Amino acid sequence: MMNSSFSKDYVGNQIKKIRIRNNLDIKTFATQLNVSAKTVMAWEKGKNTPGLKTIVNMCNLYHLSLDEFFPIR
Repeated sequence: MMNSSFSKDYVGNQIKKIRIRNNLDIKTFATQLNVSAKTVMAWEKGKNTPGLKTIVNMCNLYHLSLDEFFPIR
């Protein structure tokens, strides 16, 4: 279960950091995650969040642990 202190904005910022850190444009990043660029834009703007399965896939693709994505504050 996702900690309620992790807002859509927080998740969106984490996703954008991962994308930029890996020097990917939105379209390439979206393709690698099998989603549309529009979906990634919505995540990054905090309008929506990916499901846990997508977050796990993202962490695996970009060599992050879930603890790095959702650090304990």
